[in-house]
Amino acid sequence: SSGINAEYGDMYCEHKRSIRNMHQDALKKLVATAEVDCKQQWVMVREMQQKADEILSQKEKTARIFEDLLRCRAEKLKKIKAEEKELAEYQERMSKERTEFERRRAKQKKKVLCVDTTA
Repeated sequence: SSGINAEYGDMYCEHKRSIRNMHQDALKKLVATAEVDCKQQWVMVREMQQKADEILSQKEKTARIFEDLLRCRAEKLKKIKAEEKELAEYQERMSKERTEFERRRAKQKKKVLCVDTTA
């Protein structure tokens, strides 16, 4: 009977060793898979970070372009307003000169009329 027990004992030990090996292999595979997944996720995270940086960089460039455009438009508007003011001043001067000219002409006509009536 001791031979049968020894044989079963050996089979049991072999079975346990086999199960332990299977567990160790499964664990090694899990760890390897986890490492690969982790590396892939890091690659994805780095790619996403790179894309985010590129997008941010583009947005900053776009913002600078808009700032430059706004600055140019503000300068143009300032020039236009200065030109409008200049034009208004010129029109006012012309209006005064016209008024003065018309006043002198009317005065001149009176002189001519006065000379005609005495002649």
